[in-house]
Amino acid sequence: MFNNPYRYLFVVCLGLYSWINTSFVQTFEYYGIQANRFSQVLGFLLVCLLVWEGNRFLEVLLKKYVFKKYPKLYPVPVFFAISHLIALTSGIVVYFFITNWVLHGVEHNRMIALKLTVLFSFRINLFLHCINAIVYYLNRFQQKQVEAEELRRINTQAELQAIRNQVNPHFLFNNLNVLSTLIMQKNHDANQFIEAFSSVYRYILKNRDNEAVLLKTELEFIEPYIYLLKTRFGNALDVVLEIPSPVPDVYILPAALQLLLENVIKHNIISTALPLHVKLFINGEGCLVVENNLQEKPIKPDSTEFGLYNINQRYRLLSGKEIKIDKTELHFSVAIPLLKVNDFKTNELRTG
Repeated sequence: MFNNPYRYLFVVCLGLYSWINTSFVQTFEYYGIQANRFSQVLGFLLVCLLVWEGNRFLEVLLKKYVFKKYPKLYPVPVFFAISHLIALTSGIVVYFFITNWVLHGVEHNRMIALKLTVLFSFRINLFLHCINAIVYYLNRFQQKQVEAEELRRINTQAELQAIRNQVNPHFLFNNLNVLSTLIMQKNHDANQFIEAFSSVYRYILKNRDNEAVLLKTELEFIEPYIYLLKTRFGNALDVVLEIPSPVPDVYILPAALQLLLENVIKHNIISTALPLHVKLFINGEGCLVVENNLQEKPIKPDSTEFGLYNINQRYRLLSGKEIKIDKTELHFSVAIPLLKVNDFKTNELRTG
């Protein structure tokens, strides 16, 4: 605040305002100070100027030699405490200047005049530091808001990219292996598999920049994806969709169901002897649930559990809602919120 380009205008306004208030209550008459108006106004202006400029110089020194060396210090209280020396010095300097040069030879109570000048200097210093504290913390608050918004944007982009990087390479590799086997066997299902495969990737590419899609659109994508999984695992995998018709006009994160199904497959044993049963349905709380019988792999795959975490973070940023995870000895389920338009925090939502 003390480096404000209009500081001299503020000094003049503050000095005049202080003089008017002091004159209104007849302070000079009450204490018997024999000073004309010119010396009174000049004294107030000089005190304001010296206190302001002294604090401006002190602020530069503290930033350069103290706060930089000891970053854990609280700048505002430390600055205010040391500034009392500036206020005391300013009051004494102005008193002797006015007394010896402007009011030379005028009789008055010197001790009272000195005390009043120093007192006014301290009051001006206190007022300026109150304003400085408000400006400082307001700037810090605005800076934190900007940083938080930028961090949220970066995190959202990074989390979305992490999800894509996590899902797509495994998905591509596994399905190319299945496709290679089908072609080598000269199976007529190879063409149908390729169509489903291209449909899934077309959906991913089309909606990769969208923050949400209609549930109906997501279900149209998940059907060919389930076909790819069924072709890969055969009777060892059973996926059932229990979605009411017509599908409600609600939104979901794009490719969220793909990630949840991949998460189920990654962490559970899938074999003809131990088939994995997965069910997708809408519960009574307005959530889409992906539930499976729990048969965890004895050796857990290398996973940082970023998949579910990222989905949850994206839901929190978009709508303030969170996913719900339920795990028992027999079942594991993830419930993801189905969103309506007024659930979203942002007015610039990108949907597909």
